[in-house]
Amino acid sequence: MKIRVTDPTTWPQDCHPIAYGETAGPLLPGTTVTYDLMEKSGTKTPPINQWDIMSHYIGIPDNIYNVSAGMGTVIPPAITSIINWQSIIIEFANGESIDLGRGCVQPGTPTFNSGPTPSGRTAATNLLLTPNQQVITIF
Repeated sequence: MKIRVTDPTTWPQDCHPIAYGETAGPLLPGTTVTYDLMEKSGTKTPPINQWDIMSHYIGIPDNIYNVSAGMGTVIPPAITSIINWQSIIIEFANGESIDLGRGCVQPGTPTFNSGPTPSGRTAATNLLLTPNQQVITIF
């Protein structure tokens, strides 16, 4: 899975900061994972061991933060306190994918869904309305 996190209130500045993370392995059928904090994503199964964060528009140099268990580099609170889960790309073993979430656009714009895969897999998401809703659960 590929997950994107942004600040949904700063759309004129391209939603900076923007953080990209990718799981280090597959989510096996019938399992659930909850990513509640970026700093702890390296301890989940499958882990997200690093976050590539573009934050230069808010005065923090762009950086790749390694958050793997036991090696965590602290992501500045100036970033983590304002961002919110925005989109997820779910990639299936057969090469198909679904892109869900909200784009980097004016707040209030509806969520998007790339639609079902050619083999008929579907997915859905709800709009994350406030920055304190920073929990994403995949099952």
